[in-house]
Amino acid sequence: MALKKTFHDDDRDVTYTDAYWRLVHFSYSWERQEADLLFSAFSSEVAAAAGRTPIASKSFRLTGDEFLQVDALLTAGFKAQVYEFAKQQPDFADATDV
Repeated sequence: MALKKTFHDDDRDVTYTDAYWRLVHFSYSWERQEADLLFSAFSSEVAAAAGRTPIASKSFRLTGDEFLQVDALLTAGFKAQVYEFAKQQPDFADATDV
């Protein structure tokens, strides 16, 4: 999944009407209660699929209620899958859910 959003490159004075924004990095720290998101924009979906260089990037830091919302989503889906994966590894073979 990605987002399409018009992007105007001020340096080149070019407007990309179908700029394709993809989440390219997600950093999460339960200890610090923050998460960082990094999106890269490509000139089009075709350019992204071809591995072309991004035309822009945008980052967001989530803290407070925003972090708690992301944490709840992770717990409901991604975290559960990660814990199941860990239980399949030799170091966690005897782990139990709590």
